[in-house]
Amino acid sequence: MQAILKKGIDINEQEWDDFIGRSPQGALYHLSAFAKSVTPDWLAIEVREDEKLLAVMPLEIRKKYGFNYSFQPVFSQYWGVCFDASIYKNQYAENSKKEQILESLISAIPAEIKVSGWGFSHAFNYSLPFSWKGYTILTRYTYLLDVSLSDEKLFEGMRSSTRQEIQRAEKSGMKILKENSLASIRELISNPGEKQVLTNDLPDIFFRLGEKLLTDNRAFVLSIKNEKGKVDAAGFFAYYKGNTHYLMGQSSKNAPPGTMTFLLMNAFREARLQGSIFDFEGSMNKGIENFFRAFGGKPVPYLYIRKNALPLPLKWIAGFS
Repeated sequence: MQAILKKGIDINEQEWDDFIGRSPQGALYHLSAFAKSVTPDWLAIEVREDEKLLAVMPLEIRKKYGFNYSFQPVFSQYWGVCFDASIYKNQYAENSKKEQILESLISAIPAEIKVSGWGFSHAFNYSLPFSWKGYTILTRYTYLLDVSLSDEKLFEGMRSSTRQEIQRAEKSGMKILKENSLASIRELISNPGEKQVLTNDLPDIFFRLGEKLLTDNRAFVLSIKNEKGKVDAAGFFAYYKGNTHYLMGQSSKNAPPGTMTFLLMNAFREARLQGSIFDFEGSMNKGIENFFRAFGGKPVPYLYIRKNALPLPLKWIAGFS
């Protein structure tokens, strides 16, 4: 068994993407085109045995204050290990094989990376080798909503005030637009008086990624415009393997109450056409978590695995404590 670290441009993209498609942990964020869009100089670890690909993990390495660190890029919720879809004779055999794979993979992570942190798919269920190598394993949460249910069933699971906001918006005649471009999002975040979600250093990455996903027919945009034709709200949603991911949402500070709630309800309806699961992409922020929880999804834990090998004073100076 051998793990090899290589540049993203040197992988066999077809083989990589086919593997992601089969892997239980494989998600939209792992696809080569996604990785290339959010970080063009991304790296890849491949673990093979007799030429068979057993596991992969994308990496981004950056430098700060003279040392290397690795976090997953923005808009990438999960960027951890993906295992192959092998069927094992029992749980012991599966865990033992995954132990070997992870030991090999971890050995290929560059030793010069002093600080790291990666989110792993909620389908990733064997992390002990990371712990044995000094990594800290934390738990984070996302909300997953089964959008294969009828609107009536979805309403039953929602907070009453959320249902009421949607019903008021529908009665008011609020219109939703489905778009295959980023024009509404560009308009919304370009207004200087609007509350913004994206910080100044993120739009270029988002627009590069968004254009690619739309071109590849892996995403859609929903927007709501007021009677003056101005955009009140917009959201960007990407889909893969039956899952729709909420990558970005923004509303005007002048938008009527319930505008984003109404937009998300319509996102569920669109997501239903693509599969069965809507992934809110989670948040550990109490206010955001409360908003997501109101739609009736299930809280699903996933692992965040990190390591900080900096001397204590540098941890504080560099802001990685």
